Amino acid sequence: MENIWPVDAGRAHFDQDFTRTRLRQQSRLHLADPALACAALGLSADDLADQPDQYAAIFTAMAVHDLRVYLEGTGARLWHYRDETGLAIDAIIEYPDRSWAALQTRLGEHQLLDAEIQLYTLVDDRLDLSQVGRPRFLAILTATTQGHTTRSGTRIIPLPTLTA
Repeated sequence: MENIWPVDAGRAHFDQDFTRTRLRQQSRLHLADPALACAALGLSADDLADQPDQYAAIFTAMAVHDLRVYLEGTGARLWHYRDETGLAIDAIIEYPDRSWAALQTRLGEHQLLDAEIQLYTLVDDRLDLSQVGRPRFLAILTATTQGHTTRSGTRIIPLPTLTA
């Protein structure tokens, strides 16, 4: 399926040597266009509004799709992270110079603190920063309309503001 592009396999990132926790290595599969998932499931916009878990999964797939498109041609690669404790990071960008950034996706303001805690858990507790270096940035892609930077330096980025 990957050869005809309807499925986008997001690969897991970081070698086991760079992390203090055992990693899960499975790819995360997304349909190449999140609209395909909605069509396959017969979901309308009203249906998604009534099913927040489905909406969150579609939003994450849309954000990963958009990031992949924006990074195409830059030499950067897009990964995800998941370890044995259940910590999951939606997107890890690895730049050509081997620097990196970590991003979570969240629908609303009420979910931002949890996402920020997960990002800092990755950086402060899970990775050997002497091996991978500090991230260029940490960010949360949201369905909100206002972008800002938190006191701790995490960037809150509304998905519609991303541009190629």
